[in-house]
Amino acid sequence: MVLRSPKSVALWLLPIALGIGGLVPVVDMLLFSGHGGVGWFLLPFAIPIAVIGTVRARTSVQMRHRRAVIIVGTALSMLLLFLAEAQIREWSGLEMPLGLLPGLAALPLGIPFVAWGLVAKAGA
Repeated sequence: MVLRSPKSVALWLLPIALGIGGLVPVVDMLLFSGHGGVGWFLLPFAIPIAVIGTVRARTSVQMRHRRAVIIVGTALSMLLLFLAEAQIREWSGLEMPLGLLPGLAALPLGIPFVAWGLVAKAGA
């Protein structure tokens, strides 16, 4: 099983931890404050590092389940980040466009999410 490999689990801990941290009211204030919390700096690197590390996996167990790990890890991270974004908006009142956290986490592929959220916010 893939989850027995500590490296494959450790690679996905950062994006999942950022999503879970964004759900906890006091922790989200520290991670994603409007003045540049540490989460804003880590977020653009979270999923790309996990995907690249999973693709470069050399053990046979990781290589067999590589695609499933990437899909499940990315889906879980994105779901948690969407929920964290809603929690941050509700709890702290931080104005951010829809899809900003997942879009930043999936850079460079997340640029359309960020742009769509900015356009939607400007039109509202």
